[in-house]
Amino acid sequence: LLLLVFGAAKAALIPLHGWLPAAMVAPAPVSALLHAVAVVKAGVFTVLKVSAYIFGPDLIAALPAAMWILWIAAATIVIASLVALTKDDLKARLAWSTVSQLAYVTSAAMLPWASGLVAGGLYMLFHAVAKITLFMCAGAIYVATGANRASEMGGLGRRMPIVFTCFMIAS
Repeated sequence: LLLLVFGAAKAALIPLHGWLPAAMVAPAPVSALLHAVAVVKAGVFTVLKVSAYIFGPDLIAALPAAMWILWIAAATIVIASLVALTKDDLKARLAWSTVSQLAYVTSAAMLPWASGLVAGGLYMLFHAVAKITLFMCAGAIYVATGANRASEMGGLGRRMPIVFTCFMIAS
């Protein structure tokens, strides 16, 4: 139970999410590593492992706490997505998007089916590939133009078509 609680704290569910947007102040390659692989995935990986190997889908279906965590994850998805849309700083927008995306993995872990655990694991993998691409594209845009705000990027798709194509596919 403690592993699940501490994993949920590291999984960046609201209100325990404050550390994740603060971590985006690092340079783009470091942010890419932190948000895609190293630090951020540790919490949701713990939630998935504890859900699969300690509780199991049958016990999760019977636990009222799983429903509460599922509702918190759903609220985190909506709130963090709305906050991300308000951010003009590109890396801040990506960081808040990560908060939202991690809640998808947590919600998959709280589903009472084994397929939810598989879906959460696959989502973690696909999110890592997409997020590392997005942060590297943000870094490339900043190095090439000095722009780090979404409002400053008008017309850059014509000047940097490969970067923006990668950004669009990863999005």
